[in-house]
Amino acid sequence: MDFYSDAWESLKGVMVQGSAKLIEKGPRFRKIRQRLYMKYPQYPRDAALDEKDSVIVEGAPTRVFSWGF
Repeated sequence: MDFYSDAWESLKGVMVQGSAKLIEKGPRFRKIRQRLYMKYPQYPRDAALDEKDSVIVEGAPTRVFSWGF
């Protein structure tokens, strides 16, 4: 993520490094989807996740860098 500006002294950003795992289907996919739906009740209607055509990306950060904050 960054906030771009032509004035370089105003640049701000965050970079996260780590690993990621794709969760494509099965009980774990359904459990995480249910937790998302509980937190964001509009998701089933506006951004439904189906095992046939969706994946969930699980990120595990190991380092975080930021600048300009």
